Amino acid sequence: MDDEIQNEERKPFEDEGGMEVDEPDPDEILELAGGDGRIWCVKIPKFLMERWQSVQRANVHLATMRVYNATNNGKTRITLLLPHAERLGQNKAETVGYDTDGLTQEYDLTIVNQAVENQLVVSEKEMDPPKGRARHMHLLGHIQHECHIRPPLNAEYRSTVKSRHVAANTPQRSIIRLEKDGMAGGQGALNKLASGTVQNRSFDNIVKTQKKGKEFERFARMPRDKLLDLLFTLFEEKSSWAFKDMRARTEQPADYLKEVLGGVAVLHRSGELNGQYTLLENFQNRESQNNAIKEEGSSSMPSYPPPGQGTGDGADDDDDEDDEDEDDDMEEVQ
Repeated sequence: MDDEIQNEERKPFEDEGGMEVDEPDPDEILELAGGDGRIWCVKIPKFLMERWQSVQRANVHLATMRVYNATNNGKTRITLLLPHAERLGQNKAETVGYDTDGLTQEYDLTIVNQAVENQLVVSEKEMDPPKGRARHMHLLGHIQHECHIRPPLNAEYRSTVKSRHVAANTPQRSIIRLEKDGMAGGQGALNKLASGTVQNRSFDNIVKTQKKGKEFERFARMPRDKLLDLLFTLFEEKSSWAFKDMRARTEQPADYLKEVLGGVAVLHRSGELNGQYTLLENFQNRESQNNAIKEEGSSSMPSYPPPGQGTGDGADDDDDEDDEDEDDDMEEVQ
Protein backbone atom coordinates (compact mmCIF):
# COMPACT_ATOMS: atom_id res chain seq x y z
CA MET A 1 0.00 0.00 0.00
CA ASP A 2 2.84 2.37 0.85
CA ASP A 3 4.53 1.60 -2.46
CA GLU A 4 1.35 2.55 -4.35
CA ILE A 5 1.17 5.91 -2.54
CA GLN A 6 4.81 6.64 -3.33
CA ASN A 7 4.26 5.82 -7.01
CA GLU A 8 1.31 8.23 -7.16
CA GLU A 9 3.43 11.03 -5.69
CA ARG A 10 6.18 10.58 -8.28
CA LYS A 11 5.46 12.84 -11.24
CA PRO A 12 7.55 13.58 -14.34
CA PHE A 13 9.20 16.98 -14.20
CA GLU A 14 10.66 18.88 -17.15
CA ASP A 15 13.60 21.12 -16.38
CA GLU A 16 14.98 23.94 -18.53
CA GLY A 17 16.87 21.51 -20.74
CA GLY A 18 13.69 19.63 -21.64
CA MET A 19 14.75 16.42 -19.87
CA GLU A 20 12.23 14.58 -17.75
CA VAL A 21 13.23 14.03 -14.13
CA ASP A 22 11.36 11.32 -12.27
CA GLU A 23 11.66 12.15 -8.58
CA PRO A 24 9.21 12.88 -5.76
CA ASP A 25 7.75 16.37 -5.52
CA PRO A 26 9.61 18.44 -2.90
CA ASP A 27 7.91 19.32 0.35
CA GLU A 28 7.38 23.08 -0.04
CA ILE A 29 5.67 25.71 2.08
CA LEU A 30 3.45 28.29 0.38
CA GLU A 31 3.62 31.72 1.96
CA LEU A 32 0.19 33.39 2.00
CA ALA A 33 1.27 36.76 3.39
CA GLY A 34 0.48 39.54 0.93
CA GLY A 35 -1.52 37.23 -1.33
CA ASP A 36 -4.76 39.24 -1.22
CA GLY A 37 -4.20 40.91 -4.59
CA ARG A 38 -6.83 40.73 -7.32
CA ILE A 39 -5.30 39.95 -10.70
CA TRP A 40 -6.67 40.18 -14.23
CA CYS A 41 -5.73 37.37 -16.64
CA VAL A 42 -5.48 39.00 -20.09
CA LYS A 43 -4.93 37.32 -23.47
CA ILE A 44 -2.75 39.59 -25.64
CA PRO A 45 -2.18 39.47 -29.44
CA LYS A 46 1.04 37.74 -30.43
CA PHE A 47 2.61 40.70 -32.26
CA LEU A 48 2.00 42.98 -29.26
CA MET A 49 3.38 40.42 -26.81
CA GLU A 50 6.54 39.99 -28.88
CA ARG A 51 7.10 43.74 -28.86
CA TRP A 52 6.70 43.88 -25.08
CA GLN A 53 9.03 40.92 -24.57
CA SER A 54 11.74 42.76 -26.50
CA VAL A 55 11.89 45.40 -23.75
CA GLN A 56 14.88 44.58 -21.54
CA ARG A 57 14.82 47.57 -19.16
CA ALA A 58 12.80 47.74 -15.95
CA ASN A 59 10.02 50.21 -15.07
CA VAL A 60 9.09 50.92 -18.70
CA HIS A 61 5.61 52.29 -19.38
CA LEU A 62 4.05 49.67 -21.66
CA ALA A 63 0.44 50.87 -21.96
CA THR A 64 -2.40 52.75 -20.25
CA MET A 65 -5.81 51.22 -19.51
CA ARG A 66 -8.76 53.61 -19.82
CA VAL A 67 -12.14 52.70 -18.26
CA TYR A 68 -15.22 54.59 -19.48
CA ASN A 69 -18.41 55.17 -17.53
CA ALA A 70 -21.02 52.45 -17.72
CA THR A 71 -23.78 52.90 -20.29
CA ASN A 72 -27.52 52.49 -19.70
CA ASN A 73 -27.35 48.74 -20.37
CA GLY A 74 -24.68 48.34 -17.66
CA LYS A 75 -21.75 47.61 -19.98
CA THR A 76 -18.43 49.33 -19.41
CA ARG A 77 -16.02 50.04 -22.25
CA ILE A 78 -12.32 49.48 -21.50
CA THR A 79 -9.51 50.39 -23.89
CA LEU A 80 -5.75 49.89 -23.85
CA LEU A 81 -3.63 52.79 -25.16
CA LEU A 82 0.00 52.43 -26.13
CA PRO A 83 2.30 55.34 -25.26
CA HIS A 84 2.81 57.65 -28.22
CA ALA A 85 5.30 60.53 -28.33
CA GLU A 86 3.14 62.72 -30.56
CA ARG A 87 0.11 62.33 -28.31
CA LEU A 88 2.16 63.09 -25.20
CA GLY A 89 4.01 65.94 -26.87
CA GLN A 90 7.42 64.83 -25.55
CA ASN A 91 10.53 63.12 -26.78
CA LYS A 92 9.69 59.60 -27.96
CA ALA A 93 12.89 57.97 -26.76
CA GLU A 94 12.53 59.39 -23.26
CA THR A 95 8.77 58.87 -22.88
CA VAL A 96 7.80 55.68 -24.69
CA GLY A 97 10.82 53.58 -23.77
CA TYR A 98 10.32 51.14 -26.66
CA ASP A 99 9.50 51.21 -30.36
CA THR A 100 5.75 51.38 -31.11
CA ASP A 101 6.02 52.02 -34.86
CA GLY A 102 3.81 49.70 -36.91
CA LEU A 103 1.55 48.89 -33.96
CA THR A 104 -2.06 49.87 -33.50
CA GLN A 105 -2.19 52.50 -30.77
CA GLU A 106 -5.59 51.59 -29.30
CA TYR A 107 -7.07 48.21 -28.36
CA ASP A 108 -10.40 47.06 -26.96
CA LEU A 109 -10.34 45.06 -23.73
CA THR A 110 -13.27 42.68 -23.25
CA ILE A 111 -13.99 40.89 -19.97
CA VAL A 112 -14.87 37.29 -20.81
CA ASN A 113 -15.37 36.00 -17.25
CA GLN A 114 -16.39 38.44 -14.52
CA ALA A 115 -15.80 36.07 -11.58
CA VAL A 116 -13.02 33.51 -11.97
CA GLU A 117 -12.88 30.83 -9.29
CA ASN A 118 -10.05 28.70 -7.93
CA GLN A 119 -7.26 30.27 -9.98
CA LEU A 120 -4.18 31.60 -8.21
CA VAL A 121 -0.95 33.32 -9.24
CA VAL A 122 2.15 32.02 -7.48
CA SER A 123 5.78 33.12 -7.74
CA GLU A 124 8.75 30.89 -7.05
CA LYS A 125 12.41 31.52 -6.36
CA GLU A 126 15.31 29.16 -5.79
CA MET A 127 16.19 28.27 -2.23
CA ASP A 128 19.30 29.75 -0.68
CA PRO A 129 21.30 27.54 -0.77
CA PRO A 130 19.69 25.58 -3.68
CA LYS A 131 18.01 22.30 -2.73
CA GLY A 132 17.35 20.40 -5.94
CA ARG A 133 13.85 21.12 -7.25
CA ALA A 134 12.69 22.83 -4.05
CA ARG A 135 11.57 26.44 -4.52
CA HIS A 136 10.51 29.30 -2.31
CA MET A 137 6.77 29.65 -3.09
CA HIS A 138 4.85 32.89 -2.52
CA LEU A 139 1.18 33.61 -3.24
CA LEU A 140 0.67 36.82 -5.24
CA GLY A 141 -3.11 36.87 -5.47
CA HIS A 142 -6.32 35.46 -6.93
CA ILE A 143 -7.42 35.86 -10.55
CA GLN A 144 -10.60 37.92 -10.57
CA HIS A 145 -11.32 38.62 -14.28
CA GLU A 146 -10.42 36.84 -17.51
CA CYS A 147 -10.06 39.26 -20.43
CA HIS A 148 -9.17 39.44 -24.13
CA ILE A 149 -7.46 42.30 -25.97
CA ARG A 150 -8.45 42.85 -29.62
CA PRO A 151 -7.41 45.62 -31.99
CA PRO A 152 -10.30 47.62 -33.53
CA LEU A 153 -11.04 47.14 -37.23
CA ASN A 154 -9.99 50.63 -38.27
CA ALA A 155 -7.81 51.92 -41.10
CA GLU A 156 -4.65 51.75 -39.02
CA TYR A 157 -5.11 48.08 -38.14
CA ARG A 158 -6.05 47.21 -41.75
CA SER A 159 -2.81 48.82 -42.92
CA THR A 160 -0.88 46.77 -40.36
CA VAL A 161 -2.54 43.52 -41.48
CA LYS A 162 -1.87 44.37 -45.14
CA SER A 163 1.84 44.99 -44.52
CA ARG A 164 2.16 41.70 -42.61
CA HIS A 165 0.34 39.89 -45.41
CA VAL A 166 2.68 41.33 -48.05
CA ALA A 167 5.77 40.42 -46.00
CA ALA A 168 4.53 36.85 -45.47
CA ASN A 169 3.79 36.31 -49.18
CA THR A 170 6.99 37.85 -50.53
CA PRO A 171 9.16 35.00 -51.88
CA GLN A 172 12.63 34.73 -50.48
CA ARG A 173 14.03 33.94 -53.92
CA SER A 174 13.25 36.19 -56.85
CA ILE A 175 13.95 36.05 -60.57
CA ILE A 176 16.84 38.24 -61.73
CA ARG A 177 16.75 39.34 -65.34
CA LEU A 178 20.08 39.28 -67.15
CA GLU A 179 20.73 42.18 -69.50
CA LYS A 180 23.36 42.08 -72.21
CA ASP A 181 24.51 45.61 -71.38
CA GLY A 182 25.54 44.58 -67.88
CA MET A 183 27.51 41.47 -68.89
CA ALA A 184 31.07 41.21 -70.14
CA GLY A 185 30.89 39.90 -73.70
CA GLY A 186 27.45 41.29 -74.48
CA GLN A 187 24.89 39.22 -76.37
CA GLY A 188 27.39 36.47 -77.21
CA ALA A 189 28.14 35.75 -73.56
CA LEU A 190 24.42 35.83 -72.79
CA ASN A 191 23.72 33.26 -75.53
CA LYS A 192 26.44 30.96 -74.19
CA LEU A 193 25.02 31.25 -70.71
CA ALA A 194 21.50 30.48 -71.93
CA SER A 195 22.68 27.38 -73.81
CA GLY A 196 24.45 26.05 -70.75
CA THR A 197 27.94 25.94 -72.24
CA VAL A 198 29.26 28.55 -69.80
CA GLN A 199 28.52 28.87 -66.10
CA ASN A 200 28.09 32.33 -64.63
CA ARG A 201 30.21 32.45 -61.49
CA SER A 202 28.53 35.63 -60.28
CA PHE A 203 25.30 33.73 -59.52
CA ASP A 204 26.78 30.93 -57.46
CA ASN A 205 25.64 32.60 -54.23
CA ILE A 206 21.96 32.93 -55.16
CA VAL A 207 20.95 29.33 -54.46
CA LYS A 208 22.86 27.56 -51.73
CA THR A 209 22.90 23.84 -52.32
CA GLN A 210 23.48 21.42 -49.51
CA LYS A 211 26.60 19.33 -49.69
CA LYS A 212 25.96 15.66 -50.28
CA GLY A 213 26.90 13.53 -47.35
CA LYS A 214 29.03 10.45 -47.55
CA GLU A 215 27.36 7.42 -49.04
CA PHE A 216 26.06 4.97 -46.47
CA GLU A 217 28.15 1.83 -46.29
CA ARG A 218 26.41 -1.45 -45.59
CA PHE A 219 28.44 -4.22 -43.98
CA ALA A 220 27.24 -7.72 -43.18
CA ARG A 221 27.79 -8.98 -39.65
CA MET A 222 30.16 -11.90 -39.31
CA PRO A 223 29.70 -14.40 -36.46
CA ARG A 224 30.85 -13.13 -33.09
CA ASP A 225 33.52 -15.81 -32.58
CA LYS A 226 35.08 -15.12 -35.98
CA LEU A 227 35.08 -11.39 -35.30
CA LEU A 228 36.82 -11.99 -31.96
CA ASP A 229 39.49 -14.09 -33.68
CA LEU A 230 40.01 -11.32 -36.22
CA LEU A 231 40.28 -8.69 -33.48
CA PHE A 232 42.89 -10.70 -31.58
CA THR A 233 44.82 -11.11 -34.83
CA LEU A 234 44.79 -7.36 -35.36
CA PHE A 235 45.97 -6.69 -31.82
CA GLU A 236 48.85 -9.12 -32.42
CA GLU A 237 49.92 -6.92 -35.33
CA LYS A 238 49.65 -3.70 -33.35
CA SER A 239 48.87 -3.06 -29.68
CA SER A 240 46.63 -0.01 -30.22
CA TRP A 241 44.06 0.72 -32.92
CA ALA A 242 41.87 3.66 -33.84
CA PHE A 243 38.23 2.76 -34.39
CA LYS A 244 38.26 4.08 -37.95
CA ASP A 245 41.22 1.90 -38.94
CA MET A 246 39.78 -1.14 -37.19
CA ARG A 247 36.43 -0.73 -38.95
CA ALA A 248 38.23 -0.49 -42.29
CA ARG A 249 40.07 -3.76 -41.58
CA THR A 250 37.11 -5.69 -40.21
CA GLU A 251 34.40 -4.21 -42.51
CA GLN A 252 31.74 -4.54 -39.80
CA PRO A 253 28.84 -2.23 -38.78
CA ALA A 254 29.96 0.46 -36.34
CA ASP A 255 27.46 -0.40 -33.59
CA TYR A 256 28.18 -4.12 -33.77
CA LEU A 257 31.94 -3.56 -33.77
CA LYS A 258 31.74 -1.24 -30.75
CA GLU A 259 29.64 -3.83 -28.89
CA VAL A 260 32.17 -6.61 -29.46
CA LEU A 261 35.15 -4.34 -28.77
CA GLY A 262 33.65 -3.33 -25.43
CA GLY A 263 34.11 -6.87 -24.14
CA VAL A 264 37.78 -7.33 -25.03
CA ALA A 265 39.28 -3.84 -25.36
CA VAL A 266 39.21 -0.47 -23.66
CA LEU A 267 38.94 2.99 -25.27
CA HIS A 268 41.41 5.53 -23.91
CA ARG A 269 39.96 8.98 -23.27
CA SER A 270 43.21 10.83 -22.59
CA GLY A 271 46.97 10.51 -22.75
CA GLU A 272 49.16 9.35 -25.60
CA LEU A 273 46.60 6.71 -26.68
CA ASN A 274 43.65 9.10 -26.69
CA GLY A 275 40.89 7.78 -28.96
CA GLN A 276 42.49 4.35 -29.46
CA TYR A 277 41.56 0.85 -28.34
CA THR A 278 43.90 -1.52 -26.50
CA LEU A 279 43.28 -5.03 -25.20
CA LEU A 280 42.22 -5.54 -21.61
CA GLU A 281 44.95 -6.72 -19.24
CA ASN A 282 43.60 -10.25 -18.89
CA PHE A 283 43.55 -10.72 -22.67
CA GLN A 284 47.03 -9.20 -23.01
CA ASN A 285 48.41 -11.81 -20.56
CA ARG A 286 46.63 -14.60 -22.41
CA GLU A 287 48.04 -13.39 -25.71
CA SER A 288 51.60 -13.31 -24.34
CA GLN A 289 51.17 -16.84 -22.91
CA ASN A 290 49.92 -18.16 -26.25
CA ASN A 291 52.89 -16.63 -28.05
CA ALA A 292 55.30 -18.13 -25.51
CA ILE A 293 53.73 -21.58 -25.89
CA LYS A 294 54.02 -21.37 -29.66
CA GLU A 295 57.70 -20.37 -29.47
CA GLU A 296 58.50 -23.06 -26.87
CA GLY A 297 56.75 -25.76 -28.87
CA SER A 298 58.57 -24.91 -32.06
CA SER A 299 62.00 -24.92 -30.34
CA SER A 300 61.53 -28.27 -28.45
CA MET A 301 60.17 -30.32 -31.38
CA PRO A 302 62.60 -33.30 -32.06
CA SER A 303 63.89 -33.86 -35.58
CA TYR A 304 63.86 -37.33 -37.14
CA PRO A 305 65.51 -38.45 -40.34
CA PRO A 306 63.25 -39.39 -43.19
CA PRO A 307 62.13 -42.97 -43.31
CA GLY A 308 64.42 -45.31 -45.22
CA GLN A 309 67.53 -43.26 -44.52
CA GLY A 310 70.06 -44.30 -41.90
CA THR A 311 73.37 -43.09 -40.61
CA GLY A 312 76.11 -45.66 -41.41
CA ASP A 313 76.57 -48.90 -39.40
CA GLY A 314 73.99 -48.00 -36.83
CA ALA A 315 71.24 -48.44 -39.38
CA ASP A 316 72.48 -51.92 -40.38
CA ASP A 317 72.64 -53.05 -36.74
CA ASP A 318 69.03 -51.99 -36.24
CA ASP A 319 67.97 -54.04 -39.27
CA ASP A 320 69.77 -57.15 -37.93
CA GLU A 321 68.10 -56.84 -34.56
CA ASP A 322 64.69 -56.59 -36.25
CA ASP A 323 65.37 -59.78 -38.22
CA GLU A 324 66.36 -61.67 -35.04
CA ASP A 325 63.13 -60.58 -33.35
CA GLU A 326 61.11 -61.87 -36.28
CA ASP A 327 62.90 -65.26 -36.11
CA ASP A 328 62.10 -65.59 -32.44
CA ASP A 329 58.42 -64.95 -33.14
CA MET A 330 58.21 -67.62 -35.84
CA GLU A 331 57.46 -71.23 -34.83
CA GLU A 332 58.38 -74.29 -36.85
CA VAL A 333 55.31 -76.14 -38.01
CA GLN A 334 55.70 -79.86 -38.92
